[in-house]
Amino acid sequence: MPIRVQTMTNTNTNNTEKTVEQSVRAILAGAEYIRITAQGVKEARNISEIIKKLHERGYATPIIADIHFNPKVALEAVKYAQKIRINPGNYTDKSRNTKAVFSADDYKHDLQIAEEKFSALLDACKQHDVAIRIGVNHGSLSQRIMTKYGDTPVGMAYSAIEFLQICQRHNFHKLVVSM
Repeated sequence: MPIRVQTMTNTNTNNTEKTVEQSVRAILAGAEYIRITAQGVKEARNISEIIKKLHERGYATPIIADIHFNPKVALEAVKYAQKIRINPGNYTDKSRNTKAVFSADDYKHDLQIAEEKFSALLDACKQHDVAIRIGVNHGSLSQRIMTKYGDTPVGMAYSAIEFLQICQRHNFHKLVVSM
């Protein structure tokens, strides 16, 4: 597999011109993918304008919407971006700041809730032919994972595996995993 160069803008996503300018500089420097933060619905919608401006300037570099905390934003961004980056921990009802103790049934139930929420994104990605990047880091682990595995590399691996299994059950295969 070839190594691909990806970068992330650090501009305000709602500032279309600055984000386009920074994206063009990154593309000219060799970036093959541009990741743009979409922390809210307004930012997710503006990705459409950014892509439009890039296309007007002759650039068709794939745009990855980096979703922060809110799965509903991913459902908006999937309409515009070529890939969506999500955190598995954002698809759970339990905050990692709680002191919840998960029984085996609680664990299974929380994972079912996550699958219900995540499957809506999988359906939208299929509809729009969009890939998903499952991005797992220590800050994104759900309380379910934290309770069972702690804030560990093993917990990160299981978090990714759970979501890969959900993708497999829903016959979704346009995936990238990052940790």
